[in-house]
Amino acid sequence: NRRPPAAARRTLTDSRGFRQPRRDLAGKVFGTRDYVTDLRLPGLLHARMVRPPKANQVVGRVDVAALHARYPDVQVVQEKDFLAVVAPREWTAVKAARELVSMLPVASEIVCDPSTTAVVISGRPPRLNMYRGLAVKPLEVPWFAIEHLLEHLCGGDDAAIGYMLDWIAVPLQALASGQGAKRTGVAPIIMGSQGSGKGFLSRVLRALYGVHHTEIGNEQIQDRFSVFNFDACLLLVANEVQSASWEREAAVLDKLKPWVTDDQIPVRDMFRSARPKAAHFNMLVLSNHDMPVRPEQWDRRYTFIEQRKPLPEAVIKELDAESKAGWPAAAGFLHYLLNRPPPELPMRPL
Repeated sequence: NRRPPAAARRTLTDSRGFRQPRRDLAGKVFGTRDYVTDLRLPGLLHARMVRPPKANQVVGRVDVAALHARYPDVQVVQEKDFLAVVAPREWTAVKAARELVSMLPVASEIVCDPSTTAVVISGRPPRLNMYRGLAVKPLEVPWFAIEHLLEHLCGGDDAAIGYMLDWIAVPLQALASGQGAKRTGVAPIIMGSQGSGKGFLSRVLRALYGVHHTEIGNEQIQDRFSVFNFDACLLLVANEVQSASWEREAAVLDKLKPWVTDDQIPVRDMFRSARPKAAHFNMLVLSNHDMPVRPEQWDRRYTFIEQRKPLPEAVIKELDAESKAGWPAAAGFLHYLLNRPPPELPMRPL
C-alpha cells in the first residue's frame, strides 16, 4: 500500500495538549475504510422506499405481478400509504423502486370525503382525500374551563347552553362514527362586546377540528371571489360580522343563506365563471354588533345568543392555561359531545 501523503497524516491535540495522529484520516481520503454499505452478511437484504414524485401520484394498488416479471427476486411491502421494495442486491432494489414509481396511478382529482380518513380513495382513477380526521381523540377528562365559557356566553340559560352543545355535537358525532359531514341547517350568531369570550370559543372549536376549522372576517364574506378552501372546511367561523348599510346587509344575507343550508354553493374564482361546489361545513357567526344581520321574517337559519358582559377574570385564567397547554380539555369536551344524545334534525332556531 502506498504511504499516505503528509496532508493525510495530520494530527490533533488531545486534552493534555499532546498532538495525536489522525489514524482515521488516511482511510477516509483513499476510500480504504469499511462502511456500512460494504458489509456483506448472510441473508442480507436491501430496501428502498417508494415515494410519489408528483402531488397527483398516489400510493394505491400496484401491479406486483408486472414488477415480479422484471425483477423476480424483489419483494413489495405495502401498508396503507407506505410502499417499499426489498431485494438481495442494492442496485436491484434501486431499479425496482424506480420502476414502481412509474407504475403509481395518477389521481383524477383532490376531494374532501369526511366519511373516511384514507388518503387515497379507491377507484379508476383514484382520488386524493384531504380529510384528516378530528384533531383530538376523546378522553374522559375534565373540561371545566370550556364548560364555564359556554355558561358565560349563554348567560347561564340552560336552554341556550343545551342548544349550543347539541349544535356542536351533531357534526362531530357524524364525523366520529364515519357517517361523513352532517349539517345542522342553523347558524348560531353570538353577539357580545369585546372581551366576552367569543374568540375563546373559536379557539376551542379549532382544537377539535384542526385543519378543517376556517375563520374568516367581514371583508371576506363580502368578497366576490372564493376566499377560503370550501372543500376541506368542516367548520366555518365568521368573525366580526357587521353591516354598514342596508344594501350591504342584503348582500351579506344573500351570501350567508346558501352557506348555512345548501349542499351545493356557487363559487367564483378570479378570472373564472361560478361553479357549484359541495359544502360540508357548519357555520358559526361571531360579532360585536347588536344586530350583525337582520333576517327576514320566518327565516329559520339563525339562532341569536347575546352576552354583553366581559368574561370573568377567573375563567380567563382557566382558558389561558388551557390554551398554553394545547387545549387538553378539548379531549374531555369531545368525549362528552360524542356521548350526548343527538337532537332531531334539522335543528330549529332557539
